[in-house]
Amino acid sequence: ALRRQRKQRKQQHSAKTTLSDFSITQRIIAIFERAVVRHPEDVQLWLQFVEFIKSRRRMSTGDADEEDDGHSRLLSQVFARAISAHPYESQLWIKAAAHELEVNMNGSAARALLQRALRLISDDKELWIEYFRLELLLVEKIKARRRVLGIDGEKETGDSDEVQATGSEDTEDAGFIDLPQLDEEGGQDLMVEKLTEKALAQLDQKTAASAGNLTEEQRAAMSQQTNAYLQGAVAQIVFEQAIQAISDDLSFRQELIAIAGQFAGAEQLRQRVLDSIGQDFVTDADARAYLCSVHLSTISTESPELIDGLQLAVENFKQALSELDTPEMWAKYVEFLSQWLDASESMKSLQAYFAAQRKRAVAMISESRDVRLNE
Repeated sequence: ALRRQRKQRKQQHSAKTTLSDFSITQRIIAIFERAVVRHPEDVQLWLQFVEFIKSRRRMSTGDADEEDDGHSRLLSQVFARAISAHPYESQLWIKAAAHELEVNMNGSAARALLQRALRLISDDKELWIEYFRLELLLVEKIKARRRVLGIDGEKETGDSDEVQATGSEDTEDAGFIDLPQLDEEGGQDLMVEKLTEKALAQLDQKTAASAGNLTEEQRAAMSQQTNAYLQGAVAQIVFEQAIQAISDDLSFRQELIAIAGQFAGAEQLRQRVLDSIGQDFVTDADARAYLCSVHLSTISTESPELIDGLQLAVENFKQALSELDTPEMWAKYVEFLSQWLDASESMKSLQAYFAAQRKRAVAMISESRDVRLNE
C-alpha cells in the first residue's frame, strides 16, 4: 500500500531511467561504499553518501518504483551504519528521523530515533527542536485523519487513503531503519519517553473503536477538545524536558515559540513557552524586551491592529522598566523606539508618536545619569 501511495505521488517525468544511468549510479554507490569502509570516521563523507542516495530517489521516475524502493532500503542501511559509527552526531539522527517520517511514513519510528538520540546527546538544541516539531506535526496528521473519518465534525471529502498513509506504521515495508541497540545508549529510558508512552496509550484506547459505530458520547470523548494528546500534551512534555536539559538559552526557547506558531491549535503551548521565559529570565534585558514586543510578530504591518499592538508594546516596555531599571533595559527600549521610528516613515502620526516616546526616554536616561553623578 505504501509503495502504491509513493508511486501515485511521484512527479511524472518524460525522460526514462536508462541502463547507463543505473550503471553510473551503482558505480558511484560502490565508490562511496569503499570510501566509508576506509574512512568511517569521516562524518561529512557519510552525509554526502546519504545526500547522493536521496538525490537518486528524487530523480527516479514513476515507472522506476522498484529502483526507488531499492534506494530507500539502501538509505536506511546507510543511516544505521552511519549512526552506529557516529552515535553522537545529531545531524545523522535528525536526517534518519526525517527519512522515517517523510519516506517510510512512520511517525513512531521517527519519534523512537529522536528519543534514542536524546539518550546520548540530551543537551543538543537541534535534537530537542526537531523532536518538538515532530510531535506537533504528528498531531496535525492525526487531526487530518480524524476529520476524514468524521470523528471530529463533518467528514471532509478527499482521498482518505492519502491522509491515512501519512501516519502509517506498516512495518512490513523493507525500507525502515533497523538500528541495533548501541552500547552508548545504556538501558535507561528518558523521562520524556515514559511520559510520551503514557499519553499515546490513552489516545490508542480512545481511538480503538470503529468511527462508524461511535455513539455521541464516544464522539465527545474523542473530540479534539477533550483529548489531551490532540491538545499538544506530548509536545508540552517534550518542551518541559527540553528546558530542563537546556535551561539558560533564550534563543532556544524563541525557536520553540516560532515552531509552535506554525501549527494551528498550538496557541496554549506557545503561551506556555512565553510564560516560561518570563519566569526564568526575570533579570535578562534581552528576554524582557522580547516579551514586550513578541505579539507584534503575529500582526501584519498592513493590519489596522498594528497601532494598538505598538502602543501595547510601549506600555509593556514601561512596565518592564519599572521592574528592571537597568541601562541594558533602557537601551533595548530606545532601540525598539528607533526601529519603529524609521519603519513608520510613511505614517506621520505614528512617526511623531515614536519620536516623542524616544525623546522622553532619552531625557529620562540623561536625568537618571545626572542623579547618579550627583550622588
